[in-house]
Formats: sequence, structure tokens, C-alpha cells
Amino acid sequence: SINQSSSSGNLASFSGRGTIFDFNGTISNHKVNFDDSRKLINISYQLNHNSDNSKNVELAIKPNGNAILSIQDNLGQSIYWLGSLATKF
Repeated sequence: SINQSSSSGNLASFSGRGTIFDFNGTISNHKVNFDDSRKLINISYQLNHNSDNSKNVELAIKPNGNAILSIQDNLGQSIYWLGSLATKF
């Protein structure tokens, strides 16, 4: 199970605010949903660093390989990333 697994790393915002999201913590409420009719995969989980710091993480993967990463912390800061998945051969 992915729940209660550890996560680590940082993700910086390219906006002028310079927000850095800390990915150190424990994963909980991990969910994966497959929408066969739309060929869409949604992955979501909560990342808990301590009782005062948690983040909601969502990743949507579209059938063409495009991905949307959305992160929001409990202080109201958020970051969105649009990109595509790459396959290594």
C-alpha cells in the first residue's frame, strides 16, 4: 500500500513569488481513479509533514500523455504544472 509511505523532495514555482513546495512527509488518502470512457487517470493523495503542514496533491493523466499536476497546501498556496509524460527506451 502507498498509504503511510514516505515522500521527499522540493518543487519550486516559476512565478515571481518563488514559492517552494516541500514534498517531505507521509502519504495518506491515496486514490487512483480510471475513467475508461474518457481514458483518463486521476491520482490524488494528501501529504502530511506535521500537524500544521499538509498538502493535497492531484495528478491527471490524459490519453495523449499530457499531465496536469496540482498541489495546494493548507495555507492556501497552490501550484499547477502542465506537461507531458515521456517514455524512456
